[in-house]
Amino acid sequence: MVQPKATRYLELDALRGLGACSVAMSHFLIAFVVEPQWHQGKLKMIMYWLGMIFYGGHSALPLFFMLSGFVLALPAVNNKPQPYPVFITRRAFRLYVPYVVALAIAVLCNFLWHGPLSLTNWANQTWHGPVDKQQVFQHLLIVGPVHWAQFNTAFWTLIVSLRISIFFPVLCYLVLRARPLISVLAAAFAAGVVTWFQLHGGLDTYTLTLHVTGFFIMGIMLARYKNEVFAWAAALSERRKVVLLSVALFVYWYSGMLLQLFWKHNISTWNYRLVVFDWAIALGSAVLLVLSVGFKPLSRILLSRFPQFMGKICYSVYLIHGTVLFVLLYTLGHKLPPFVIFLIYVPSVLCASSLFHYAIEKPSMNFGRSITKRTPETAVLVRAEAR
Repeated sequence: MVQPKATRYLELDALRGLGACSVAMSHFLIAFVVEPQWHQGKLKMIMYWLGMIFYGGHSALPLFFMLSGFVLALPAVNNKPQPYPVFITRRAFRLYVPYVVALAIAVLCNFLWHGPLSLTNWANQTWHGPVDKQQVFQHLLIVGPVHWAQFNTAFWTLIVSLRISIFFPVLCYLVLRARPLISVLAAAFAAGVVTWFQLHGGLDTYTLTLHVTGFFIMGIMLARYKNEVFAWAAALSERRKVVLLSVALFVYWYSGMLLQLFWKHNISTWNYRLVVFDWAIALGSAVLLVLSVGFKPLSRILLSRFPQFMGKICYSVYLIHGTVLFVLLYTLGHKLPPFVIFLIYVPSVLCASSLFHYAIEKPSMNFGRSITKRTPETAVLVRAEAR
């Protein structure tokens, strides 16, 4: 059933929350385990692939950005756009203020703990040396060659999201008024440019900002045609919905790795994950977004207590889990086996994230709303909570 225009899609909050869980799980895994290479044996690869259901955190990133584009575009789609000062103020208190607090905590922990961990290359990037003051300022200003792994490897997504927030109203305006083909070609052009940079010079937060903009465009387009796509999904038979959901989940979890395997065997002789592969994941994410509202069994799961709770604290989970992880790695990494650290890590992330949500994130978000709430009319410009 298609929801009324002003309805907030609680299922999408849950999708974001479950995605944040997979990111937290994947970061714990790659701190201890190097991703198996294609030549290291079928059994190891099969076990790794099966586990992608639980720790395939990278797949959640295109989903996050697409959801943000979708939710942020809803007011304009519903003919109730926010004035730019209201939009940017609320985004600042929704994203930037909690980010600054999380950055301060990560910097403090980096001051207390630093040095080689002797774990995986991924783990050895964070807090590998004393606090770099220049990097602190670049993280605060979200400009320059930000080395996002210095304090928290998850911060790069917040940096690009903050940058896109600055010009999002213009992007939304253009996508909602352009022909769909023009928007698709713009996203494809961005993907091509970013892939060229990856192959010839590497990626930084600026090229990744361009990469992520394509997913925001896709989210805006889904918001533009939400009534049509939700009605289409609702009209499908239950059997077709199950098949479509199964295909979408397979594409979401495994398409990136399959494309990497194809690239390795047919084009290259080495393992290389191109950012353009994320677009296959994005297609699976788009179908999941649509079915989360249009398929009742999936909707009921997403509206249950735990997914909804994770949806509520997901931004805090994303901001805090890396700091919790590295505190545990520096204090317990050489004293306890990984499995025991994991048993400590999960409740620690949930507790720390809940505390951060209620102490920092929620008050900041509410304050941003209060200072922009001029009249009863402007108070209802956006019924969907932007993340």
